Amino acid sequence: MTLRIYYIWLLLLPYSWIIAHYTGVIALDKMLAPLLLIVGLPALLQAPPARRSAVLQVLIFLFVFMLLKNVSFLADMNLWLDLMWVDAIKIGYFAVPILYITSMQRFRVSGWIIVISAAAGLITVFMVALGWLVLPLQRFEITRIGVETLQKSIGIFPSYGDLAQYVSFTIGFIALTPGVKNPKASIWRLLRLGFVAIFFIGLIGAQSRNLLMSALISAASLYFLARIARLPLQRRQLTLVFVFIFGLFGLAFGVFFIGFIIDILSGIGGGLAQDTASARLAQFDYGWQLISSSPLWGINAADYAANPSSVDTIHNLWIKLTAKSGIFTTLLFLIILWRIFSRLLVTMDYQDRALDARVVITYFFVMVFSTLFYPAMGEAYWALLGVASALVYVTGSPRGVVVTGTKSAPKGLLVAHRERLNA
Repeated sequence: MTLRIYYIWLLLLPYSWIIAHYTGVIALDKMLAPLLLIVGLPALLQAPPARRSAVLQVLIFLFVFMLLKNVSFLADMNLWLDLMWVDAIKIGYFAVPILYITSMQRFRVSGWIIVISAAAGLITVFMVALGWLVLPLQRFEITRIGVETLQKSIGIFPSYGDLAQYVSFTIGFIALTPGVKNPKASIWRLLRLGFVAIFFIGLIGAQSRNLLMSALISAASLYFLARIARLPLQRRQLTLVFVFIFGLFGLAFGVFFIGFIIDILSGIGGGLAQDTASARLAQFDYGWQLISSSPLWGINAADYAANPSSVDTIHNLWIKLTAKSGIFTTLLFLIILWRIFSRLLVTMDYQDRALDARVVITYFFVMVFSTLFYPAMGEAYWALLGVASALVYVTGSPRGVVVTGTKSAPKGLLVAHRERLNA
């Protein structure tokens, strides 16, 4: 019963604010999440030791992250309690999928739910742009493609960044269709073509550079992962480790030279593209000022309470997080992501879940990129991150070790992770 409630929670997540608006009650996902946590946490204690230990570790890391994220606001206890409550809800959205995705089947069902949500997001963007659909809260801007009857708009998702991440996960899932016996069958080809069509009409409605760039990175990542899958085990793992390190340098470059990147991207799209770029640059300058004044623990309670929206709406997760909560908090978040990513390297070595791992690794690449251009860390962000991360915590021993050129047992870089995964 609770598994069905989890699926309903995940499926209705993008629509919950709409339901709350018309019913006048708390959003449905916020009503179901506590129930799912209350049932799921005791069940975790009965799980196999390896899964129980791994999941508890990541949840403890996230709890410490939540404490560090708000430590600079302790001087104002009411503000601290409010922020802790908000973050506890969001961390709960990450925890729910990990608690309930205990098998590959559940992961793949969750993946198809993400596909449905992404398609709905793209379709509603287009419908709103044409005036065929009116939502309670909506965003309109002058067209970026020169067609005045097609305003730049957004659908059921609260931000273009959330939509871009759902779409990137969907692109990988649709392209690889993990768990499908005959992915080249006509029905799956039609499904892929259908999603391509939906993507383009959604892009016309959204007119979002983040969405376009995220889709291109998804396609490039899938091609890259397909190529390195043919390499011997150790070379494959080494390549992915170097890619992760290179990605960190790329992230640092993107954060420090975000103004230069925004200037380039502002040339894509007409209308208010230049004005949007100027507003983003002003946000980044403000964020850097906050970081330089309080680099270790972030902005103090008095300064934040004076104008919280100016901090929370900085359109760069990494600048926003560091400005609000300090360098140590940002480093801890990167450590959490590395722990998940390193387990993905192991998961990719098994035939029965290698394609699933490629989907999640592709999502991770896009997640790092897209967060350079939007604040992230809303409920949809944490829920999708939870679904993606749940892959590395599923129970059951992986089958069919993928070792190119040999049938011997693998002796890769991450043997300790593999042993925990097999336990």
